[in-house]
Amino acid sequence: MTFPLIFPLTFASTIFIPLYKLPHWMQGFANNQPVSQATDAVRSLMLGYPVGNHVWMSLIWSAGIIAVLAPLAVNQFRKVA
Repeated sequence: MTFPLIFPLTFASTIFIPLYKLPHWMQGFANNQPVSQATDAVRSLMLGYPVGNHVWMSLIWSAGIIAVLAPLAVNQFRKVA
């Protein structure tokens, strides 16, 4: 059910194409979204490149997503149970 939400983030990220090859209007979005940050962090760690802030940004995005979605999930669970 989450595929329609993840699909645009995946293709508007740096998973399949380098950031400099994306259209200029899409580069800002692609560089600052959670999928690109996680991809760049894993790629840098695996290849031994300088990591920069990618790992921290991935962790911040993950914590933010959990902070927003966990209360919503608990609320829905309480309604159903």
